[in-house]
Amino acid sequence: SGADASSTRLDNWRHRLATTSTILGMASSAVLLTDSLYVHEYGRLLGIGFLVMLTILSTRTYLRRKMSWAVASILVLIKCLVAICLLRSQGGPTLSDHPGLDIPTTVKEGLYYNAHNPLISSIAKHWPETYRVYTAASGATPYLPTGDA
Repeated sequence: SGADASSTRLDNWRHRLATTSTILGMASSAVLLTDSLYVHEYGRLLGIGFLVMLTILSTRTYLRRKMSWAVASILVLIKCLVAICLLRSQGGPTLSDHPGLDIPTTVKEGLYYNAHNPLISSIAKHWPETYRVYTAASGATPYLPTGDA
């Protein structure tokens, strides 16, 4: 009887771990597929791959009746949010096209400021441009338009 209880606890723990991993994995793949900065730097392929793989695995788990309808509903909600984000995107139809998510494809390096603001204009005038331009060549994170700020 003690072995049965221990086995049941272990099965419950494995089930919770699998459920939590599925939800977090689906949410992570949604971020990889729809995060503007990540997509502009690395593309959509990894996010699509993870989303498809987790959809197949979660469908198998649900069909084996090892997943509750509440968890399945959460996964469907995540997929709907991904679809909405992608449909609102203005990108091209194929994976190699511009993803069209939120930010422009080119952001020029440099200091952006209002020239009519006397304080920032004074700072910009006295601050040499070589010190205020942070490029990928000098160590900036390439997929963040502001470097690492």
